[in-house]
Amino acid sequence: MPARLTKRQRQVLRRSGHAPGRKLGPNITIKKGDVVVVRTGADAGRQGQVIQVMPSENRVIVENVRVVTRHQRRRPGVLQSETVEKPSPIHRSNVMVVCPDCQKPTRIGHATLPGGQRVRRCINCNATLDKE
Repeated sequence: MPARLTKRQRQVLRRSGHAPGRKLGPNITIKKGDVVVVRTGADAGRQGQVIQVMPSENRVIVENVRVVTRHQRRRPGVLQSETVEKPSPIHRSNVMVVCPDCQKPTRIGHATLPGGQRVRRCINCNATLDKE
């Protein structure tokens, strides 16, 4: 944030309900362990499980998707250098969560249970995506 805010910027911050020092990150609805399908790119149509979510970068790492080769240097205890294949991050807009009930790629909706707990739900079949 800039050191000096204009009057308009201060009004917007005040009305938004966010503290001035708080960093606003994207709201990612994909979680670690979700099964997703890649929608675009070279790996379009492939399914995999989410290994890691990076909310600050708006990216996810999916197993066996966008696999790159990295050359690893020799380290103490390992006598030889090697090439390692590992998945690299993909933007979250390029993946869709697969519903465990209807087995279709779906957008994620939210619902509130009678106990007050918010859960993610499938837009197609209204099944709960969160494990309870």
